[in-house]
Amino acid sequence: QLTPASGGKTAEIDGMDLVAVRGERLCRNEVYFDRMALFGGG
Repeated sequence: QLTPASGGKTAEIDGMDLVAVRGERLCRNEVYFDRMALFGGG
């Protein structure tokens, strides 16, 4: 689920979270999703 930081309607969107760990530390965190779903296109 995705809710705007300023508040508002919550949208449920499929996506992917890519996390890379180096040793015991997080070194990369990328989130991908289709933004068209936020505008009613998905």
